[in-house]
Amino acid sequence: MPQLHIRLSDGTTLVQELEGIVSVGRHPDNTLALEEASISSFHAKFDNGKDGIFLTDLFSSNGSFVNGARIMTQKLEHGDQVRLGKVECVFSMADGS
Repeated sequence: MPQLHIRLSDGTTLVQELEGIVSVGRHPDNTLALEEASISSFHAKFDNGKDGIFLTDLFSSNGSFVNGARIMTQKLEHGDQVRLGKVECVFSMADGS
């Protein structure tokens, strides 16, 4: 199962499995609601489909980044460094592929 390993600004770490569509933002209606000032209410979404895992920025204020490059939509590969606002994450596949 694809996962997102998340490090919050207070040092807390979380692991979010990426099944189906996972929305991320401060608003409680998101699949993954994060109380982080740099995260927009509806910041980004991860879409686990037949063609792979895609990260799409939802026109957030502070942006979504993959390996340091600001993106709007990007297919993710094992080990990619993902940043949502100031929240650092690492994308991983359970089998490492």
